[in-house]
Amino acid sequence: MIYPLDDLIAKSDFNLEDLNLVSFAHSYDPEGRLIGLPDGVGFKALFYNKDIFDLFGVEYPTGEITWDEGMELAKQMTGERNGQEYTGLVFDEPKIPLEQWAVRAIKIDWA
Repeated sequence: MIYPLDDLIAKSDFNLEDLNLVSFAHSYDPEGRLIGLPDGVGFKALFYNKDIFDLFGVEYPTGEITWDEGMELAKQMTGERNGQEYTGLVFDEPKIPLEQWAVRAIKIDWA
């Protein structure tokens, strides 16, 4: 059952600061309400091959990068080299970019 919990939490002594995943839980509701409590966490990591960066003449990323920066790197490293096709970025699940904290998936009406 989906039920907004914000009012119940406000009336209780429950401290949301004890949970580091609350913003993630808010992201599941289009209105940003807290409709459930997080029960776990999954982590994703981005790995890259320095040899492929060298092959395409692209500098290695340093520190944190945004999705926009990552997608730009992927564009620069997608193509053919020495008879081999390369794809700059591949996700095992297409929803991975939406799993960052507090990002809401939206429905797009293409009509």
